[in-house]
Amino acid sequence: MMFAKNVLLGSLSFATVWMVGNWSGAIAQVPYSSRYLSNQEINSLEPEFERATKFMNAFSGEALRTYSTQINRIVNAWQKVDPSMPNFAPFLGTWTYMDDVSLHIYPSQRKGRVCVVEAVLGYPPAYNFGTVQGGRLVSDGELGKVVITRKKSNRTKNSQEGVFLAKYSFSNGKRSVLPLHFPRHLGLNDFRGIGKLDKGRFTQMGCTTSLSP
Repeated sequence: MMFAKNVLLGSLSFATVWMVGNWSGAIAQVPYSSRYLSNQEINSLEPEFERATKFMNAFSGEALRTYSTQINRIVNAWQKVDPSMPNFAPFLGTWTYMDDVSLHIYPSQRKGRVCVVEAVLGYPPAYNFGTVQGGRLVSDGELGKVVITRKKSNRTKNSQEGVFLAKYSFSNGKRSVLPLHFPRHLGLNDFRGIGKLDKGRFTQMGCTTSLSP
C-alpha cells in the first residue's frame, strides 16, 4: 500500500497530490473546494485520472452486476416518491480510494438531491448535497463546490476496463481529480474506521440508508 502511494506521489502532478499523498503537515483536514471546475479544466485533468487508475484494480464483471442490481432496487423504490432518483443511479453507493478516502452517496429525504458524504482517515465526515446536471453530480456544502462524474478506464492495475467515480475540485489554488472505485451497497457500517459517523447528524441532514422511502 505504501509503495503504491509513493509511486503515485512521484507520478502525479501537484494538482492531484493533495488527495493522494501524505495526510500530515499542511494537509490537516478534508480539502475545501472553493469553486467548480470548468469543462475545459475537467478535460485537462484526464491524463492525471488515467495515471492514477494505473495503480487501482478495475471494478467490473460479476461484482459490477451485483452492485448494479442492488442500486436498481433502491432506485426503483425511491422513484415512487422522487421521480428524479434514476438520474442518481450511476453515483449511489460507497466508493473508495485505497484505504484513506471514501465517498458515500446516499438518498436524501428531500426530493431532487442526494447526500454526498466524504470520509478521510482520521477526520470527521464532511457533508455535501448534490444534484445531477448534464449527467454530472454537482454538489456543494462542507466539501465546497465539487463535480463528480462516472467514468470508465482500461488503464488499470489488472489491465481490465473498470468503472470509477472522478471527483473534481479546486483547493489551495490547485485543480485536482480523485478517482474512486469498488462501490458497495449503502450502509452506515461502510464507514468502518475511516471516519466516525454521527448518526444523529446524519439523520438531521436528511440522509438515509433506507432501501425504500
